[in-house]
Parts: sequence; C-alpha cells; structure tokens
Amino acid sequence: MPRIALADLLHDWELLLTTTEELAEDLPGTEAHRFALAVALAEVKTLHRGHGMALALRQESTRQLRLAMVQGRDLAMCLRGAVKARLGEAVHAVR
Repeated sequence: MPRIALADLLHDWELLLTTTEELAEDLPGTEAHRFALAVALAEVKTLHRGHGMALALRQESTRQLRLAMVQGRDLAMCLRGAVKARLGEAVHAVR
C-alpha cells in the first residue's frame, strides 16, 4: 500500500461517502459498500484517536490502524467500481 497521509485518506473517504450519498438514487445496490466504508472510516478515526497511548499499546494500535486503512482502501475501490459500473467514467468526484 503506498504511503498516504491519514488526513488525505480520511478526506478522500469522507468525500467519496458524501458524493455517493448525494447520488444514492442513481446508485442502487451500493448501500452495503457505503455502509462498510462508513464503518471503516469510523474505525480508523477511533483507532487514530487512541494512537497516543503508551509505546507498547501504540504498536498494536498502529498495526490495527494500518489494517483498517487497507480494508477501507479496498472498500473505497469497490464503491468506486460500483459507481463507475453504474454511471460510467464521467463521474469525476469518485475518482
């Protein structure tokens, strides 16, 4: 997974969720993808808040945070794919 700043990742996911929620009527069948990404976003935010713990706990938190980020990235790709399959490549906001 390429290195990406957490703030950039969270912004990307939030924008993707907002955009796809606004287009929900045009995107039937993507509700599960949106929900899963929203759960992943909440998990990453929660884990990031706990990232300030003691060093021993911090290593486990970092591992969990990276795993949640990878899972969220995969969920975002699935949602983008579903949007592109439904609306085509012309939707710039979900790239």
